[in-house]
Amino acid sequence: MIFINYYKVAAYIRLSREDVNKKYDEKSESVINQINLINKYIQDNNLLLYDKYIDDGYSGTNFDRPGFERMLKDIEDGNVNMIITKDLSRLGRDYIKCGYYLEEYFPSKKVRYVSILDNIDTLLDSYTSDLLPFKSLFNDLQSKDTSRKIKSILRNKKQQGLFLGNSASFGYLKSPMDKHKLIVDPVSSLIVKYIFFLALTSKSLKEICDYLNLYNVPTPLKYKKLRECSLWTTSSIHNILTNYMYTGNLVQGIQKKLSYKSKKRIKTKKNEWIICNDTHEPIISKKLFDIVNNINRKVNARDKLLLEGLIYCKECKSLMSVRQDKRGSQVIYNLNCNSYCKSGGKYVCTSHFIKYDSVLNYVAKSLNLNINKLSKEYITSIIKGITISKNKEIEIIYL
Repeated sequence: MIFINYYKVAAYIRLSREDVNKKYDEKSESVINQINLINKYIQDNNLLLYDKYIDDGYSGTNFDRPGFERMLKDIEDGNVNMIITKDLSRLGRDYIKCGYYLEEYFPSKKVRYVSILDNIDTLLDSYTSDLLPFKSLFNDLQSKDTSRKIKSILRNKKQQGLFLGNSASFGYLKSPMDKHKLIVDPVSSLIVKYIFFLALTSKSLKEICDYLNLYNVPTPLKYKKLRECSLWTTSSIHNILTNYMYTGNLVQGIQKKLSYKSKKRIKTKKNEWIICNDTHEPIISKKLFDIVNNINRKVNARDKLLLEGLIYCKECKSLMSVRQDKRGSQVIYNLNCNSYCKSGGKYVCTSHFIKYDSVLNYVAKSLNLNINKLSKEYITSIIKGITISKNKEIEIIYL
């Protein structure tokens, strides 16, 4: 038999962490169950399976999934012209993005879509197909409601003093008896104590950083074996010295997700933090913590400079940070490689020291040259397009 117009089917399967955590039998949502259901549909309708695309552990609110992206590539390459899922929610739970793929992308690529349990087939002009946008919206709202419920449950657990982080703060470990409890790590806690001791002797963040790097004291990343080569920076020292967890009090909710559809996290205001006192053994006394944090280590507040945050190191691509140099009543601003400064110097990149005013003058000079050039070209082009009246004189002024 010769097939003239046959369908090359993509079997798309998705299982999220939320599906596994559902209270009803999660086997109904399992990868194996979805594959078996789609295989039966393919056999019953004499279709040709091209490939299976599986995303296990990926949320439906995000379409940045490896299996889904591989399927899109095969659509672009002409290898797939039909997609089958167990139900519409397997394709995704984002109403807007689902609408884009179902209403625009798939039709433009002549791709047929079938949702088995929803009885939806875009090849057929049926009543159920007309309900696609509503089903998609319902899945989106269901995902939002699930996210809200999970947040409420997690917040309640945090208020009970249960630790819910992926990993414990440097200096602590998760208890092998109870993952929601912290215990002191006998090795890394000594490093934390020593950092506080150095700070107590009025050493600056840079001096502490230099000292630890000089004697190859392992950083949190190196200690946890997350990174083989890692150096102490002034920011990592600052994070330890300001971590209230070391006083034996649990601090959570410092960050939150931007929305249930986004993985991006943002910092919360201090009054939104969830703090529970005396939940674990302290490494640092409250008195020592307060003394160290009352030591003035902050640079005086100033207005942001015009080019600040726009200049990068040519070598390591790090930002060039602004440093103040006070000479009596005069303040001079200089630029240094941020990676070099944060590592305490000598370890990462080089300083690339340069005066801020020199860079500002160079940029201003370059802008003036380009403005003059563009102004002349712009005015000349305007003049060429104007019919000059005999009785009217036009004076051209070059900037």
